[in-house]
Amino acid sequence: MTVAMIVPFRLAAVGVAALVVADAAAQATRVERHAFARFEALRTELLTGLSTAPADLRARVADVLAEDGWLHPFDRLAGAFAALRGVDADPAFRYRAGVLPLVLPWVADPAVLAEIHTTAHAPRILPDLPDVRFAVALTSTVGELLHGAEIDAHTDLDSVLRFRATTPLPVADLADGRYRVAVATRFGAAGPRPADVAAAMELTVLHGFKARAEALPLAAQVRGRAEVVATLLGRIPEERRRAPLEHALLLGACWPVERAFLGEPRLGDEDPVRALATAERIFANLCEGRAALDGVVGPVTLGLPGAPGDDGAGELVIARLSVPEPGAAPRPLCVVMPGTPAWDLRGDRPMSPASSEPAWLAERLARVGFDAGGRLHVAVLESPGRFANPAVTLRAATRALREILPVGDLPTVWIGEREAAWAASRALVDAPGAVRGLVLVGGVGLSQRDVEALDPPVPVLGVTAVGHPASDVLARLAAGIGDPRRFAVTEPAGVAWSLALPLRAAEVEAFVLRACGLGG
Repeated sequence: MTVAMIVPFRLAAVGVAALVVADAAAQATRVERHAFARFEALRTELLTGLSTAPADLRARVADVLAEDGWLHPFDRLAGAFAALRGVDADPAFRYRAGVLPLVLPWVADPAVLAEIHTTAHAPRILPDLPDVRFAVALTSTVGELLHGAEIDAHTDLDSVLRFRATTPLPVADLADGRYRVAVATRFGAAGPRPADVAAAMELTVLHGFKARAEALPLAAQVRGRAEVVATLLGRIPEERRRAPLEHALLLGACWPVERAFLGEPRLGDEDPVRALATAERIFANLCEGRAALDGVVGPVTLGLPGAPGDDGAGELVIARLSVPEPGAAPRPLCVVMPGTPAWDLRGDRPMSPASSEPAWLAERLARVGFDAGGRLHVAVLESPGRFANPAVTLRAATRALREILPVGDLPTVWIGEREAAWAASRALVDAPGAVRGLVLVGGVGLSQRDVEALDPPVPVLGVTAVGHPASDVLARLAAGIGDPRRFAVTEPAGVAWSLALPLRAAEVEAFVLRACGLGG
């Protein structure tokens, strides 16, 4: 039996290249994923500073990120940090902001490996500064130094670009838990300054991780794993194995475990230990006849069935959400779809990933306290990028969410960011009764006629940002409709385009609650 015969989803579309792949193209896209994950982590760090910054600093940062003209995205982001922290983006500042700390594996299993490797890598050309060296520190969560090393060879710019600046760190003596690996860039005797951007990554140590991960139906693309995965999936009764929703839940739960297993980048604040336990629980539930989410509570990454394909294989949509305790009262549903990966305001895309991981936006919304009161079910999907028709995918994922979460007859609101704003717009036009409200962040797929034809009326909120071309479109559309109860827009002042939704989270939450009849 082959995997294709028993898996009703396109695993190849969701899976990642195995570490053993040696061809240059595959390695280049894998490195690009690590670089973009670092870029997204820096955006989240920038958000943390902006969330408490005064209006003038917010405006200054928004202007830097919206500046016209070509500039490497890491340089532009370094300029935004410098503006926020009130320092000059001098060569040393830009160099430190451009260092990508690669810690592999980032889930270390001392039963298999006695050490990990930390590499100071430059995903793009940095200022060519003399006497560069890197101090690597492995610390506990409270800052206790456990192991350290210095990289003082192969630290010229060419070597840093080519992954030669690397050092091992022992992990055999570490207990299970979370740790931090920091890479401090020194120029001669000059170490990092207080305002410099830090380069660090979280490390998780878990004895037995490899064996537990291999007991799950994941990484079928790795040589020798296809038949193993087929055998594992064969333990699930056929009727449940072929049930689109249950199978999608399992594959999505395995997704963060698979990333750790294959050395793909760590994303957001996901906990790999929790993800592993969740995937194991769902797999056991399906094998042993229990409900798929029996015993699963709290924040999780899951899969949802998207649009069916012409070849009979359905789309798998990765989602980040929180599963409530059994017996929880129904709550309205807020479905958020991020924009596709982009380096800058012009929409330049990385080679990989094709879609934005939900963990990135989910972490940002949590950091700014979106729905801190728990009055909603908030589910963040992956962005458009892999889907043939994102509008159809959004509607299908929403139906699945309403099936697995206690929503009852309470309403749904969609939030679409940039390209996903178009998808949400078209989904509303195609199914006007599907939602009670719509939030469009930096994008739109509605005309004035579309809005005025909605029956019953559906209120729309447009979120604008400094320099984003969709902001003018949203403002003109609101002016043409002339009724803020039907179509309102936020002010763009001080809103950085790539962080518009979390920076306007309070206004968006108030709108969603009003649309759901919960006040604001």
